[in-house]
Amino acid sequence: KKGTFNPTWRELFSLDVCHDAQRLTLRIYDNGLFEDHVLGQVSFSVAQLLQQSQGASGVQGEFQLVRRRKLIENLDTYAGAWTEDRKAKRERRKTSKYGWISFRLRFTPATVLISRQLNVYTAKKKNPKIKEKKLVEQYHPNVVQNTYFRAHRGDHYILYQGTHQPGLVAQLPDILLDAETNSVFSARSYWSDLYAALSEAEHFICISGWAINPHLRLIRTGPDHESRQSLGQLLKDKADNGCLVFITVWDDPSAPDSYRIGLNGTLNEKVVEYFDHSKVICVRVSRSTKRSDKLRVGADGTSTYLHGQKAIIMDIKPSNAARLQIKHRRHRNSKIQAVGAFVGSMDLTNGRFDDPDKTLFGSLKRAHKNDFYQPCLPAAVTNRNKGPRLPWHDVSARITGAGAVDVLKNFIERWHRQVGSHRFSTQQTCCTGNVTWAKHGYKMRELLKLLKNSPGESALPQSFLDEAKDHIVGRAETVLRLGDSSGNTGGQSAASALGLGRGGSADDADDDDDDDLSDMSEEELQDLQNDLDELIEEERQRSGSWNATFSTDSKQNADKVVQVLRSIDEDCARLDKRVHAPVLMFDKDLKIDNSLHRALVHHIRNAQHFVYLETEHFIGSSHLWSEEKGSGAN
Repeated sequence: KKGTFNPTWRELFSLDVCHDAQRLTLRIYDNGLFEDHVLGQVSFSVAQLLQQSQGASGVQGEFQLVRRRKLIENLDTYAGAWTEDRKAKRERRKTSKYGWISFRLRFTPATVLISRQLNVYTAKKKNPKIKEKKLVEQYHPNVVQNTYFRAHRGDHYILYQGTHQPGLVAQLPDILLDAETNSVFSARSYWSDLYAALSEAEHFICISGWAINPHLRLIRTGPDHESRQSLGQLLKDKADNGCLVFITVWDDPSAPDSYRIGLNGTLNEKVVEYFDHSKVICVRVSRSTKRSDKLRVGADGTSTYLHGQKAIIMDIKPSNAARLQIKHRRHRNSKIQAVGAFVGSMDLTNGRFDDPDKTLFGSLKRAHKNDFYQPCLPAAVTNRNKGPRLPWHDVSARITGAGAVDVLKNFIERWHRQVGSHRFSTQQTCCTGNVTWAKHGYKMRELLKLLKNSPGESALPQSFLDEAKDHIVGRAETVLRLGDSSGNTGGQSAASALGLGRGGSADDADDDDDDDLSDMSEEELQDLQNDLDELIEEERQRSGSWNATFSTDSKQNADKVVQVLRSIDEDCARLDKRVHAPVLMFDKDLKIDNSLHRALVHHIRNAQHFVYLETEHFIGSSHLWSEEKGSGAN
């Protein structure tokens, strides 16, 4: 409650702590127009807190606020304040100049949290009334508890280690998944699968990214690769054929109308210009603030912050979805049978195409023709015809099922916050009078209507559901299971079949120079790459499964668990008003979904043998910190 000298917050905070600290301080601020003012604080000894805060009730009481920063209170002094009668409480409160704060604090060691979740899972597992799906999704130790998006058992996913697989020389080794069935995981090409999924989408495509290049070619090798459309032309054709296409790209402040490329090379102005006057809705989004203290936004640069989510979501056409074993409540929508999503670190822009070869010079006239990217070296020492180009590596994943619906919900929440609300029609304007904003919101409304009564209906916002008079059936109950086709390639990858593996072919096993392609011409290299991709395509066709060589049988797929995690706040997404702590945390009145952070903490704490992290931003750059420069987090 604002505008009162006796505020009541009634807020719950659940914080993961791993700090070397001597005291814990709670500080109260007054929210000012330009800056916040300290009203008072209370500090406690960490040693005393650890002794008294691990019980069932923890530390609780009403504590006096002071202005002396070095003062550490004794918890025993306030032991009886929690049980005082009203008269005694009023008399005691008069003795404080800066006020009092009432709270309850409980500390639980990480080891206790881990063992508690394991014990609950073990106990629930013995209960025959609990179905296995519910047991895994809600109680399994690997599932992160209290998250915005729950875990889903039975979804299908595939992991990608780059945009293209394999290279002419190098390849990722096959991984044996099950010795009994001889099931093998073979690395696949991310952009090839993405191109196929976009081409097969019939009703909607949603794309969000840091940078998007409409002239990007996703297919650069293989038979007839030159006849494949660019990303922008493919999306335009899909929109002309009635598919709803939504694109959000970061609004780079360094790329005004007069300089469309921008200092960051995001091409955000060019991509919006490319889709102008087409049926594709492409908008720039920035980190505008929701808070009331907007006068401070320009000073601290909030408007220049970005959100680095990369996601592509689309529907799966019924002819392909029919090959999946779908288990859900009956849906009345026959158009959309399933939802797929590509997520990860890969932007659809310049320089991202690469394979395990990571060539710096040899591919400039083939795969990287017209796609030279080298931001790390000055132009004086680089040449787009001779190189060196910047090699690239990012990890991504494809999700099919209820997890993909969660990714779609995230996109819709961001659209409603940053682009336009579905509540405005084309004849209305929003509160700022922006007609374009209202039209974009109305176009999103068409997508929401399309998702109604479909497996994707759990992505619909509550405000849209409240408008509907009829009951929506089966919300958030979609579980997709693949067919029995395993797509097994017999343990032999396409590259090894051509003799391009690390050991070469059987006839050339003793030839140390088998992988040396330096004597081959550009035409011969291109033909070799085309033969390689053609062999992969033949294997995909022989598999007889829509998910091709990366599909699994129904039993393997049932064991997979997908949980969508993110880092976002209400400045970027219109979060569900019904969700509160501990699922969300708060910064003043701003809701924050930090499930990605809590997932990292959860899995690091539960790790028993090793921890492997592959991420662009984790802790690093401690050499630039004002404190703890020598911590080694670089």
